[in-house]
Amino acid sequence: MKRKILSLFLCSVMLIGSVCGCESKNNLSNSPVITDISAEEWTTEKLCEAVLINGKNISPICTLREFGDEFEIDTNDELGLVYREDNKSANAGILFSGKRVGYFSVMQCNGEDKVFDSPLNSIIFDLESDEKIEYPVSVNGVTIGSSSETMLKNLYFMEKSDYSWDDEKKTYTLDFKTEEFTIKVICRDDCVNHILIRFEKV
Repeated sequence: MKRKILSLFLCSVMLIGSVCGCESKNNLSNSPVITDISAEEWTTEKLCEAVLINGKNISPICTLREFGDEFEIDTNDELGLVYREDNKSANAGILFSGKRVGYFSVMQCNGEDKVFDSPLNSIIFDLESDEKIEYPVSVNGVTIGSSSETMLKNLYFMEKSDYSWDDEKKTYTLDFKTEEFTIKVICRDDCVNHILIRFEKV
């Protein structure tokens, strides 16, 4: 009897472990939260470690292709892909695994077929609908849908924008800028709904 109980216990532990493992693996926005350095120590290098797109670290110059085949141009968008020959730029709405998650722009683009291989100028993740979507972005553990409490706790190193700071409505805007990046995170009514990453060197 004891052996049977022990066997059941071990099976249950293994099952719980496998479930937890799957949850961790599938949570694209899950990342280690860096909280053991002062606000003054946040540099471009630290930011690259803390900001993930589809589980991959950003760098001062990178392309959309580097972040995985799950990204696609939103062809249902009213404007579609907008390409400008005069300044070699392009911008479009963006899908992730078939779901609209925001939009992006690139520079130094030598044709519409080169968009995914051209340097990102900016990528913006927006809360597009009430549909529950796992957004492929994380800024020190903060993603689209995070609470204001998580945002203010994890992004302690970012500057607050006074023009949109309302404790009563839990509406906040935080900014962080280096020579290589500008990061903006907006929370409205206790829900992060906008994350902008601009690549300043492109």
